[in-house]
Amino acid sequence: MSQPRSDLDVFTYGTLVVPEVMEAVAGKSFPSTPAILEGYGAFLVEGECFPGITATSGGTVPGLLYLGVDPATVKLLDRFEGELYERKRVAVRSDPLGLMSAQAYVVKADAKERLTTEEWDVDTFRKEHLEEWLEVCATFHDKGKR
Repeated sequence: MSQPRSDLDVFTYGTLVVPEVMEAVAGKSFPSTPAILEGYGAFLVEGECFPGITATSGGTVPGLLYLGVDPATVKLLDRFEGELYERKRVAVRSDPLGLMSAQAYVVKADAKERLTTEEWDVDTFRKEHLEEWLEVCATFHDKGKR
């Protein structure tokens, strides 16, 4: 009988789709592939430069699927995502890999009112916020070691 896999595949759709942000938070990189999450929409969180996702009829969210994320990094990601989100199992589609089960950070039901109707745009994030975001994230994985 084979051992259960402890590593997870994590679907990202916001700041973590930028590989430099994921690496700054995790302190390492992971293989990744583009993926789509159906039945959800990604919207800016009020007063923030990052999005949250919520179930949305007919919605689709493009993102990046990180493969084989180790348990220690998942704990860091849980801390990074904070109280606004809960990690849930979702089904994502990736052209090279097909339909896959993954973990995604979804806005908690009692926090949905914090989502705006404005869709999040990664290019705007890169232009307007990436540099300062990387400075904050660069120390994140070090804090998890204390």
